[in-house]
Amino acid sequence: QDPEWQKSLDEFETMWAERSAAIQAGTYKSEMEEPMMISIPIVNHVMVPTSSPTPPSSALASQMQTLVDDYSAQNSDYTSGTPVEFRGVRSGNFGYSISQDPATEFKSTSTSSFSSNNNIKFSNSG
Repeated sequence: QDPEWQKSLDEFETMWAERSAAIQAGTYKSEMEEPMMISIPIVNHVMVPTSSPTPPSSALASQMQTLVDDYSAQNSDYTSGTPVEFRGVRSGNFGYSISQDPATEFKSTSTSSFSSNNNIKFSNSG
């Protein structure tokens, strides 16, 4: 076994253990000047009752902001509503992007509710 390789591996494992602990504690600071942004492409699929108007884009924007706030621990109930064992697990800085083609798809339906049977995923099921 190559002693230089083993030394390199040991150094990496030590660095990784320290970084993992800092990430889990929410104290990890990247070497980058700007905090890293995570961008998640999102496509909204909205089921709308046949007789109802399409929800305004502001309603979708509000839900997207809620996701950002929740994942970055910026939501108003983070301290009181998040169990202690989960408080160290948060994204830090979280960003999102809306996928194009299409960003939002509205589907009209006469079905009043869907159960957990996945029928909502198929047009021929309502």
